[in-house]
Amino acid sequence: RCGDYLRCRHCLEHQEGCGDTPLCCDCELDAAIRHVLNGGSGVPEQDKEIERFEDGAIWIRFAVVPLTLDGGRCALLVAQDISARKRAESDMARQLVEKESLLKEIHHRVKNNIGAIASLLSLQADSAVGTETRGALEDAASRVRSMSALYERLLLGEEYQDVSMRDYAEGVITSIARVYPHNGSITVETRIADFAIDARRAVSVGIILNELVTNAFKYAFVDRDAGSLSVAIEESGSGVTVTVHDDGIGSGTGVDNDAPTGFGLALVRMLAEQLDGSFAMENHQGTTSVVKFKL
Repeated sequence: RCGDYLRCRHCLEHQEGCGDTPLCCDCELDAAIRHVLNGGSGVPEQDKEIERFEDGAIWIRFAVVPLTLDGGRCALLVAQDISARKRAESDMARQLVEKESLLKEIHHRVKNNIGAIASLLSLQADSAVGTETRGALEDAASRVRSMSALYERLLLGEEYQDVSMRDYAEGVITSIARVYPHNGSITVETRIADFAIDARRAVSVGIILNELVTNAFKYAFVDRDAGSLSVAIEESGSGVTVTVHDDGIGSGTGVDNDAPTGFGLALVRMLAEQLDGSFAMENHQGTTSVVKFKL
């Protein structure tokens, strides 16, 4: 049967009227019903919190649609109690904040531990007697620093699973250039696409960059007063191509895609295979190293 809208029951305690409090349902529900009764097309579904004296606040999802009854215009209010859903959403949001805080703390601790390992390796390298031993320790410290740079990016970003390839790669290259300054005689050019990559693969790319760029600084410009090094990372939608080129003395002649020499290049090939990708080197007016893998 047709019912009459009698106002909010807050009127029972406030003789002067509803009081128009933030939790009072009168304003929005009354406005929605009057809108329809005055010829409006209807009020779409929306959520509203209502204060109940006995049980506290509840949430409802309501909509108002026009009806014709006995030749007159009526408004039909349909409401559903969604309090349980709202509580679940609130709990999920709170748990997500807690997990993000915990994950950030874990990344922070890992970063500090990795930084400590890199520092210990550097100290050991400084005190090493043999040149070969010192070089091996310095290389190990450089690899560890590339991983530390990743965790630095994870801490700075809003996401803790993906990092910006451009920011991360630029940081790794800058760090290596500081170790091998060459008095500014070696120019470094970078062309790195800005895309997100998951942390697991970013670690591999960082170590690959570390090996290829370090090799170029250490070996490409022997007995050279100047030179240039370029690093490009391109993303095509289906895959990523990492290219490191120097105009140095080269590591030999022709193309060698099967047997990279030294631990560093063997590590690059192994990481490329872990990425389900490929690694190739070509010596022509310097050395060009190319790593390709799918996203």
